[in-house]
Amino acid sequence: MSLKWTRKAAADLDAIYDHYVVLIGPEKALKAVQDIVEQVKPLQQVANQGAGRPSEVPGVRTLTLERWPFS
Repeated sequence: MSLKWTRKAAADLDAIYDHYVVLIGPEKALKAVQDIVEQVKPLQQVANQGAGRPSEVPGVRTLTLERWPFS
């Protein structure tokens, strides 16, 4: 199964980077976005077996990610 990011999700990743680059710098902002992408990968493996939860959109699942502190 392939993982497809919606336009909104991709735009959200861009916005997350833009927000954090000012606060914590480009390296850590990029790491934050990379961490999000890594946390989403289980949806690709087991999308219909409990990873995430169904959304209102047919064929789409949502996943709530943990927050992490930045040092």
